[in-house]
Amino acid sequence: VAEPFIVRHSCTQSLEWIPHVPQDLRSVHEEGMRTEGFPDYSITERTMDNGLIDAGDREQYFPIAFIAPLEGNEAALGFDVGSDSLRREALDRAARTGEPEISDPVTLIQDTTSPLGVIAFLAVSNDLHRASDIGEDTTRGFVLVVYRIERLLHQARLGPGDAAFTTTHFELLDEDAAGRGVVMLGSAMNPDSKPITEMSAEYPIDVGGQQWRLVAQPTAAFLATQRTRQPFLLGTGAVFGWELLVGLFVVLGKRSRDRLERRHARRVTNILESLSDGVIVADNDGKIQFVNRAAAAMAPRRRPNVPPSAWSQEYGFLIPGTEHPFPPEDLPLARAIRGESTHSVEVQVRNEKVPEGVRVSVSGGPMVDRSGTVHGGVVVLRDITRRKEAEERLRRLSNALEQTADPVVITDRHGTIEYVNPAFESTTGYSKEEAIGENPKILKSGVQSDDFYRDLWDTILRGETFRGTTVNRKKDGAIFYAEQTITPMRDDGEEITHFVSVLKDMTERRKIQEQEIELEVAAMVQHRLFPSEPAQIAGYELAGAVFPAEATSGDYFDFVPMVGDSLGAVVADVSGHGLGPALVMAETRAYLRSLARDSSDLVAIAGTINHFLFEDLDDRFFVTMLLTCLEPGSGRITWINAGHPSGFILDDSREVVAEMQSSCLPIGLFQEEWQCVLQEVVIEPGSLLVMVTDGVLESEAPDGDEFGTERLLEAIRLNYHLSAEEIIKHIYEAVQDFTATQVQQDDVTIVICKRH
Repeated sequence: VAEPFIVRHSCTQSLEWIPHVPQDLRSVHEEGMRTEGFPDYSITERTMDNGLIDAGDREQYFPIAFIAPLEGNEAALGFDVGSDSLRREALDRAARTGEPEISDPVTLIQDTTSPLGVIAFLAVSNDLHRASDIGEDTTRGFVLVVYRIERLLHQARLGPGDAAFTTTHFELLDEDAAGRGVVMLGSAMNPDSKPITEMSAEYPIDVGGQQWRLVAQPTAAFLATQRTRQPFLLGTGAVFGWELLVGLFVVLGKRSRDRLERRHARRVTNILESLSDGVIVADNDGKIQFVNRAAAAMAPRRRPNVPPSAWSQEYGFLIPGTEHPFPPEDLPLARAIRGESTHSVEVQVRNEKVPEGVRVSVSGGPMVDRSGTVHGGVVVLRDITRRKEAEERLRRLSNALEQTADPVVITDRHGTIEYVNPAFESTTGYSKEEAIGENPKILKSGVQSDDFYRDLWDTILRGETFRGTTVNRKKDGAIFYAEQTITPMRDDGEEITHFVSVLKDMTERRKIQEQEIELEVAAMVQHRLFPSEPAQIAGYELAGAVFPAEATSGDYFDFVPMVGDSLGAVVADVSGHGLGPALVMAETRAYLRSLARDSSDLVAIAGTINHFLFEDLDDRFFVTMLLTCLEPGSGRITWINAGHPSGFILDDSREVVAEMQSSCLPIGLFQEEWQCVLQEVVIEPGSLLVMVTDGVLESEAPDGDEFGTERLLEAIRLNYHLSAEEIIKHIYEAVQDFTATQVQQDDVTIVICKRH
């Protein structure tokens, strides 16, 4: 059957039957092919990376044994026609139309000097009717016809054995970007023959939108062969040969272009898959056409053809910083499909693939062809989670620097100021604009030596942190003290690039410390002003104590020798407490001791003290005083009370026999109006005299109740049998128990005198 056909069509190389081999019979057919002496090619199950269809993944395949495999398809059994998309399309067309279909050139594996050929397919079905699809069981296979291109050229009188082939110059031309002609293919020609450029024929070829030109120029030798009386027949043959040659060039060009397109598509796909950024492509209907690996890592598999209106809900697209779904119509891919372009739109993605959530920056735009028609949209997703976290950390750090109460200065390695925070401006008086670009020397006070600053720089240039107290000068010239920490900053190469300096203003604290030192000294001096030990009088026991609320006290007690054998005992209280009242107390003590040396007249002594204090003090300070004079032999006690809390005398039955109430105004408030009345009482053996300041009586419990006179007398009665010092101790403990956790608000002073 084949031989007459081959004889009739001299360009035919061979006829071949291509069987339809179902998947379940593939191994049987493979073994049969091998036993019949065909080339030993094995079927592969691997996934092709060059755009070819893997034979092992289809329900049927179409093996050809005598045609060389395609590049990248060597593992298929012979030439598996269905492995290549172009040949598969030819098979499909042949099955649908029932007509022969021509595919592009192939390489033959027979021993031949001209292995290039083209193939044609004719479908054969079981019922001899046309099959509508290769996949149907009615398709038995295909008849394959191989045409040798060498014979086609020869038949067109353009083959290598024809004089026209060697005496005519052919060129297939394309144009470069500058519009210049580029020779893509040229014919071999006798180098001794030159083309006649004035005589040329040109034929335009449109190959897949590419405009090529086929140009032929004869030589003198060619024209000599054309001297004949049959121009019409020769012209007809030339046209036929020309068309065959053009057709061959078209087929070759289409094959080359398709191969380049497939290679380009594979390269683009590989590039997109290797990107660290996600890429998503959708058509005009919102159907997802492509998702690369980076995007798939953020998008879980969902039902097919999810409409754009459900993208946010299905894939977990949220408005950044919230739990609200991103408006689907505002998603960059939805906008790209509508023809809009977007840039750096932030979207939060949270789903089962990324349960912790990622922040992505999405940019996209429409896919348009050369005519400007939109065919879909493409977006690029960049994971900016770490960047946003870093920005958040920097924002918090910046806020911390901006809001910290301590001045912060950042300089470069050479000491040029690059940053100061608002606290620096408020502390030093230099604005940010005045400080940046300057050196920290603008704060140098001149108080500290050059050696100090030399040690500072040596420390930080060694990469160590400097800590110390610096004396600085503000813009207005005022001195301020600071605890300063300077820390070197390093780059990735461990080179010091900057220094961060934090200054803690210690000026006020230093003043407080100085005041505390002064108070400690004052307290020490004041303590020495109190009696170091009780006065010793036969038949009497005296004791006194001060419990200050602060380091220094405005309370005062003393035992003062007077003229004769008399002994003065005094309890006084200067308004307020602290250093000021302590100074007033010291002054009062000095006046009292000085006046008591020459007189025992209590009214005169108190009046003189009032006169002096009125001149020395302003109206913030005054002194209350209970001043007594004891005559030991008779037990007679005289007293004056200038605005002070009452003293009490208890007999041996522990009952109050006398209350030493106030009889005149406090000392130091008035000059002319001040007058006082002297009072007296005799204390019997077994009696007790107690004098206190208001710090005892006005001490408050947590509920606001005051300690008062009754609790004072109760504490005395409970401890009446003890010594004077022990009674004072128990009275103070009773006050502390009463106030519980309350902080002592006032000085407490107690004086006890017992007559045995």
